[in-house]
Amino acid sequence: MSNPIKKDDIVLILRPNFDGEDWNGTVDLNMMCMPSDKLNEDSYLELMHLMQGVITCFHLLNQDQEFGEIVAEEMEAMVKSGELQFKDLNQDSTFSNVIDLTQWTQTRGNA
Repeated sequence: MSNPIKKDDIVLILRPNFDGEDWNGTVDLNMMCMPSDKLNEDSYLELMHLMQGVITCFHLLNQDQEFGEIVAEEMEAMVKSGELQFKDLNQDSTFSNVIDLTQWTQTRGNA
């Protein structure tokens, strides 16, 4: 990975859950806050609250079908317009680059 976690970073961690060796179709979404060197306390707290809002939206994706559909439609529009792009991080990967933008069911109730 060419972008290591640094001071001042607030990172989302998407962790798949497993039953033995098999992914059970659910994930946990967590936030990791690195110590801050450059941000003052108010700015740091503002960024933490922003990230908590993102986590709350993830929760709503799993709880509110209408909200999930709105997000899926917006994401699809952003991809079509080029505003949102997915970068192939590993050219040699055996996994497909295809990303299904409309399915939230794999994480339903597990945010």
